[in-house]
Amino acid sequence: MSRVHRTIPALFLSLIFYSLFSGSLRADSPFDGKIIQSIEIQSDGPLNDISYTDLFNLMELREGESYSASQAERSIQRLFSTEMFHDVQVSVEPAGDRVGVKILLIRRYLIQEIKLEGDVKLDRQRLRRELAIRSGEAYSAEAVEKTLARLGELYRRHGYYRTRIQPRFELHHPTARLSLTFQIEAGDQELVNQLDLHVEGDLAEEQILSLIKTREGKPFSRVQLEEDLKAIEDHLILRGYLRCYVSETVGYPDDGNGVSLAVFIATREQTQIEFQGIEVEREELAFLPIFSPTGTAPFFLEATRKELRQKYQEEGYFLAQVEYETSGTGREPSQVVIKVDRGQRFNLKKIRFEGNQFAAAGSLKKLLTVEKKGVFSRGKFSTEMAEEDASSIQRYHQRRGYKDVQVVHALVLEGSDSRDLTLVYKIQEGPLYLIETVHFIGNEYLSTKTLFEEIQGHPGTSFSPFLVAQDRANIMAAYANRGYRQVGFRSEILFPEPGRVNITYFLRESPRSFTEQVILTGNHSTREALIQREVEIASGDPLSLDRILATESNLYNLAIFSKVQVREVPSYQDPLHKNVMVHVEEAKRYTLLYGIGYSSYEGVRGTLGLANSNFLGRASTLSLGLRVGAQRQRANISYNLSQLFERRFPSVISLTATNSKALTESIEGGQKAFRGKPFDEFRLIASTQTQRRLSHRDALFFRYNLEKVQITLPRSLPGPLQFFRQEEELLLSSVSLSYLNESRDNPTDPRTGFLLSGDSRLSARLIGSDEDFLRLFARGQYYRKLFPDLILATSLRLGVILPFGGTSAQFIENPIPISERFFSGGSTT
Repeated sequence: MSRVHRTIPALFLSLIFYSLFSGSLRADSPFDGKIIQSIEIQSDGPLNDISYTDLFNLMELREGESYSASQAERSIQRLFSTEMFHDVQVSVEPAGDRVGVKILLIRRYLIQEIKLEGDVKLDRQRLRRELAIRSGEAYSAEAVEKTLARLGELYRRHGYYRTRIQPRFELHHPTARLSLTFQIEAGDQELVNQLDLHVEGDLAEEQILSLIKTREGKPFSRVQLEEDLKAIEDHLILRGYLRCYVSETVGYPDDGNGVSLAVFIATREQTQIEFQGIEVEREELAFLPIFSPTGTAPFFLEATRKELRQKYQEEGYFLAQVEYETSGTGREPSQVVIKVDRGQRFNLKKIRFEGNQFAAAGSLKKLLTVEKKGVFSRGKFSTEMAEEDASSIQRYHQRRGYKDVQVVHALVLEGSDSRDLTLVYKIQEGPLYLIETVHFIGNEYLSTKTLFEEIQGHPGTSFSPFLVAQDRANIMAAYANRGYRQVGFRSEILFPEPGRVNITYFLRESPRSFTEQVILTGNHSTREALIQREVEIASGDPLSLDRILATESNLYNLAIFSKVQVREVPSYQDPLHKNVMVHVEEAKRYTLLYGIGYSSYEGVRGTLGLANSNFLGRASTLSLGLRVGAQRQRANISYNLSQLFERRFPSVISLTATNSKALTESIEGGQKAFRGKPFDEFRLIASTQTQRRLSHRDALFFRYNLEKVQITLPRSLPGPLQFFRQEEELLLSSVSLSYLNESRDNPTDPRTGFLLSGDSRLSARLIGSDEDFLRLFARGQYYRKLFPDLILATSLRLGVILPFGGTSAQFIENPIPISERFFSGGSTT
């Protein structure tokens, strides 16, 4: 019989155990062929992240079967593939004419949290960026050592040369989790004891000192020193010393006497950089590529010309021109003259397309980044933007079969106003290329008919290179989804004449891969059956890529896991058979919500809520809510199910109690006026709801409500009592159907799109209600972006209640209970 023991209470004891038995924990070939009498698993603690069923399924060794050293080796490899164990060892001992097998599992400890404590002094977020290990990763001594080295270097760069950093560990043995704390004692920051400047040329030391912040007697930081050296270099480059040399030497302290610095500055021949046509401070042009150590190279000069032209075109000088000239006989030009002709400011009045027979102007305008003038804008234009837009128009046509399309742009002065320009895109579409034939060569596992169903480029459709690339991806996905992972692909495209295309796809099919085992790891509270229900791949199935991705998506959609990872690992037996590891990390189950507010007519009010998002490990949510205020009180308990009867119908069962009081206020004459409903109301509601999602943006909701309503009429009510019905207690039983369509770009801050909802509710004596009526309510919201900062928002609500059947009293003009009416005095009643 297989046995599982947890014999070692702590990590360091497990390492001792390992050292004592490491000599015998090996695959011993002299026992090959003997029958296995027992298999015993020993671990250094509870194996909470994997079931024992999956654990034994991973091993090839079985009781009652012959022992094999190669099977033992593969079992070790398969157990390692779970990434749960630091070490796996197998020990074989004789048991009469049979053998007993012991397997020792040393768990990998995962980092639960990392803390920085002590005299830190530096920014903690900056320190965390130096960590070579993260929460959730497996503990690694090498990663800790690397982190210590990184942190030490960071402190030294900031002048803390006597920093002490010690790691401290707190083990949580039952869960194999580890808390890692770095205890930091930064010490004092070293001071600059000596600062020497060595300047070659006619540069004044006083001018150099004015550029830097490092000073004698001040705290030292290599980070600040590097910024100072960069400031010196930028200053020299802006003045034409493009190949200046700036360096430093640092004397590090060993006796507590501070840091000694020496800064060396050397300049070569100065390049005269002159700008003609503009008057601007040199510092404002520091972004130009010419102000770099290799700024006079042709590439950087051309880049400078384009960036300067773009700068002025974006300011409205749409016809700005920039040219440059160089002079000098040496390797570096001694003078660079950049000539800028800004011209006058223009307005981009129109954007026009010429030669577009296939594409409508409205479709092409959606591709543009240039913008014509508005009320407060001259328009948005630069040569680079227009060229990119021309490329977008070209790609738009190529995707639709116009392979030879050419697009150029030009600015044209039109109209009587000499400041209005028209941007013209001239399009030469060329012939429309249609696919004449499509052939597949080399396909055996998948039929030609099946492959044609996967592609979009059929004979008679328009051709584009983008379509061929998409069809290649579709073909490869079709094979991968059926277990063929290493398919070779090559396409041959021939153009027998303009407008005709022949395509041949050459395929080299690979053997089919299959799933050997599906192993679940990481789940503690969640029921294994729930996870298995979401896994869409099983043992023996083809290794389907889309099913693996669907499994990840299904598990994430449960909203109870912070991480889901589905990966393939070798079976270490047959290369075409792989194990699928499904690893989950459970998110925090409990959520506490609370809030407090104040309004002038209601006073102080507060809310409190508590939810368990994985109640009983079923991916269902049990939530409690409470609202307390002077005018309204509400208590709610609800149970959300992600599935109903093993079907994907999210459902909610809830019980709610609400109590609201009529609000009054004093007016002239001492009378009372009512805000909202002019009566007190207590409502007890039991409801159940399920939904059916039709698409990613619309859904249907089915609901049943059973409500008990009690109203109390205030004595000061000035209206006739019969208006509020004779009965003050009502039982309503109703069924409802709702529809929701959500297409807004952002539900919390919408800018475009619409929201449509409709609700129909039927209350009838046939299902236990005191009254018969049909309630219809519809709401629509529409949002449209008129300008970048101006949004048009519209809203419409329609509602009606229709009584039917018998009523409780014939003399009542409106038999609908007052507690169920709406639109009777504003949006709050």
